[in-house]
Amino acid sequence: MEKRRHRSSTPPEERFWRFADRGPDDECWLWRGGTNGTYGVFGVDNRRSSAVRTYAHRFAYTMMVGAIPSKHEVHHTCGQPLCVNPGHLRPLPRKTHVRIGSGLFASRARQQTCKRGHALEVFADGRRHCRVCARANALARKAHLRALAESDPSVVPHGTTNGYFNYQCRCEACTAAMREDSRRRRRTAL
Repeated sequence: MEKRRHRSSTPPEERFWRFADRGPDDECWLWRGGTNGTYGVFGVDNRRSSAVRTYAHRFAYTMMVGAIPSKHEVHHTCGQPLCVNPGHLRPLPRKTHVRIGSGLFASRARQQTCKRGHALEVFADGRRHCRVCARANALARKAHLRALAESDPSVVPHGTTNGYFNYQCRCEACTAAMREDSRRRRRTAL
């Protein structure tokens, strides 16, 4: 007969403090339980066969302060990912949380200029790009394609808008393709 593993009926709030070094309110309370490599992890419902796991700092905030607002993340104001002191935790919207971080995404989110020093323009959907560099890259690409077409005319995809616009080919087939594309665009715009 197979032995059943005994599950504790101790409430999760009580079990939580076994794994936290609680100290003065102005100091970090470090998590001594399991981690995922960075943050503390805590099994909330220990009676089920597969325990419901959550981040220890999120559990501490919910237990001692209240519910975390939707679409918010819990930020460690102390910078210590293993801290579960609710005085060091505050909920922030994801966008704000990313921007105040120290990772690659955070540094890119704070970036105001491209690598060549031009101002980044922001689109309505939040994407950003450097218009000056994009224009320079497009011109350089077209010049390269034109030079390639002059050196070896067989590389030009004749009969396509690509041949007309990118390779600057003005043969009948490429011109006809460009005209047909213009007609199609006008019809779909109406």
